[in-house]
Amino acid sequence: STTLIDPNDLAEGDASVAQATDGTLWLSLIATNADGENDGTTLQGQLDDDFINGLSGFGKGFFDVLDGLAKPYVDTNGQTNGRDFSFTASFQPIGSTTPDGLTHFGSGEIKGMSVPEPSALALLGIGLIGLGAARRMKKAS
Repeated sequence: STTLIDPNDLAEGDASVAQATDGTLWLSLIATNADGENDGTTLQGQLDDDFINGLSGFGKGFFDVLDGLAKPYVDTNGQTNGRDFSFTASFQPIGSTTPDGLTHFGSGEIKGMSVPEPSALALLGIGLIGLGAARRMKKAS
């Protein structure tokens, strides 16, 4: 059997991620600070208040891959201090209130690198060999 969790239930507190135990783990991450420590300061940021429009802010953090089917493809240590993913977020006031009561907007971005598939590397190698052979044949003639 498969356990499905409706995201709307999470907001209401009727279900938790801990209940999702069936299936195969795809990816497990742990949040770390820029120094690679999991010391509770995993998100660093700044809040500003101009006392006219309200609060604005930004933050950043990092993730390291722990386990899962996707680990061989994304465990690259390609971000700051060998982290696997970087996370940035920001929010700003809209300047007014929308009809549905929103006063701020924000964005977030997760960046990582992927490990090239062996077949892609093989194609690149074959292409470079072909270019080298073509150049030698051109020089020989």
